[in-house]
Amino acid sequence: MAFDSMANFRTLTRLLIILGLWHGGNGSWFERHYRYYQLFLHTTLTFTFTLLMCLEVIYSESLNYAIDVLKYMLCEMALVFKVLNAWYYARKISELMNEWQVSEIFALRTSDEKQMWQKTQKNFHKLTMTYICTGFNSAMCALIGVLLMGASELPYALWMPKNWRETYFWGMYCYEFLAMPFTCVCNITIDLFQAYLLLHLTLCYRVISMRLERLDNAGTDEAITKEFLNNIKMQQRVKDENPVHCLAMLQYVLIVSLQMFLPCYYANELTVESEKLGIHLYSCDWTGFLVDFSPAAPNRSTAPSQRRSTFAIQRSAFEVQHAVGQIVHTTYNHMNFGMQFDLWSLQY
Repeated sequence: MAFDSMANFRTLTRLLIILGLWHGGNGSWFERHYRYYQLFLHTTLTFTFTLLMCLEVIYSESLNYAIDVLKYMLCEMALVFKVLNAWYYARKISELMNEWQVSEIFALRTSDEKQMWQKTQKNFHKLTMTYICTGFNSAMCALIGVLLMGASELPYALWMPKNWRETYFWGMYCYEFLAMPFTCVCNITIDLFQAYLLLHLTLCYRVISMRLERLDNAGTDEAITKEFLNNIKMQQRVKDENPVHCLAMLQYVLIVSLQMFLPCYYANELTVESEKLGIHLYSCDWTGFLVDFSPAAPNRSTAPSQRRSTFAIQRSAFEVQHAVGQIVHTTYNHMNFGMQFDLWSLQY
């Protein structure tokens, strides 16, 4: 039974077309006017929804409230750039995937290649369905939870005039009921599509490796040379698209990793050193620095500055540990939020 080696690509492409994240064409009426469909969809939902969140942060009166909204707003702003990036590269990616589909170099030849490809693609299909369903369900649970609790409060904070909060609450709720799941699915689909491109490249390299292992069975020297040249051509077509872009992506991954790692690392170092401060404090020579901290003997120390110094050291160590704990807690929340936001976890 023949299988479609590009089935996952076609599934994601159909979803991207529905979400207004692909490119138009010159075929049907919908393809010719697809650009207007894109602009209408994302202007009314993605861009406006993000703008209202930005205004809510700007006009918020509480810093803690602004920080809570800011976590969602930053992800929405990241989605805006993802959408613009998808529009810009959609046609180039389509041409590249079309070449991978029709070129004889990329055609699967043996049953081992087809079995390996099919198994990996099936696993990715399961991941895709799980990811999309879980993320969409997470966004919907927050929206439906407001109805079940009967609270007149939007599950995701948006800016609106004060006199609208009661008069037009349900109108804003309906808008959010459309915008939030839409942006959630857009975010998930873009990430999945980028992951699929990486998977496809990985499978191409795996096919090259399998063909190199079969060179001994190619027969004559001429056949071996021809097969080897085909492998080189395939490898060149895989990697010669844009080395500068590849380097930029590696730098981006490094920067994001450092943004997550450095605060945790240095906060941990600060915590360790602040804990050592107490150890060194009680390991020093106390023979000439005896201070009784009990209320019963407030006048035993002849030097009040000694008492204040000791209190200051102990208090500073405690405050450093407490502050670092807050930093690590905040950093962990942002790391976890960045990794899990595509699932729109309700615990944030």
